[in-house]
Amino acid sequence: MNHLLRLAVCASLLGLFALGAAALHPAVLAELGLDFWEWPGLQQALDGELQRGEELSQRVRVAEARNLAKDRIARELIAGRIGLAAAVARFGELPDPPEGMWQRLQSEFAAGKVESLSRHVISWSCELLASQPVRAGALRRRLDGELQEYLHGP
Repeated sequence: MNHLLRLAVCASLLGLFALGAAALHPAVLAELGLDFWEWPGLQQALDGELQRGEELSQRVRVAEARNLAKDRIARELIAGRIGLAAAVARFGELPDPPEGMWQRLQSEFAAGKVESLSRHVISWSCELLASQPVRAGALRRRLDGELQEYLHGP
């Protein structure tokens, strides 16, 4: 019991010291990170950051799903199971395009919407074969030929 009483007295003295320090020099507690009156604002900021983190995680999941879908389409194109026009159509139909996607594509390829997307499909597909440069070069030549037919007719 005597031990408990000493502990209570020490805790009380520590509390009184903290209150005295806060009264005499409020910045001391703030510098130590013990400014308890800021907790509601800090909790609100933390809640906002947690929500932002969830939103960013959702965006990452959407982007990853979109990239996997693009990989599947490109692999079908590489294998010759679909042609460039079909791959372009399927890329264009993918849900949840990133904000500003069309402007970036048209800026990158300095072309209209269809040609820019077509060139993006070609680049994406060739990138999947980056470790096989001979095969990637042959694919690019094949798809560039398909692009010319797609855009200008046979």
